[in-house]
Amino acid sequence: MQANLNHITLSGNLCRDPKLEVLASGHVVCELQVACHYRARNPQTGQWQEHTDFIPVRAFAHQARTANDHRSEERRV
Repeated sequence: MQANLNHITLSGNLCRDPKLEVLASGHVVCELQVACHYRARNPQTGQWQEHTDFIPVRAFAHQARTANDHRSEERRV
C-alpha cells in the first residue's frame, strides 16, 4: 500500500544553517528554515505590500544529506 503524501515546492533563502542529525535508529534528519518572499496587493488600499513567510522544513534520508550540503545561511534554495 502506498502512503498518502503531499508534495510542495518552496523557493527562498535559508534563514539559518541546516542542522543534520542522525537518530538512534540510524535514520538521518535535517532541519532547516526557508524564507519565502512575495508581494501581494492590499485589498483595502490597492497598494502592493512585501511579505515574507518563514517556513520550517524537515528532510529525511537522502534529501536530508542533500539539504545539508547547501549549508550556508542566506543561500537560495
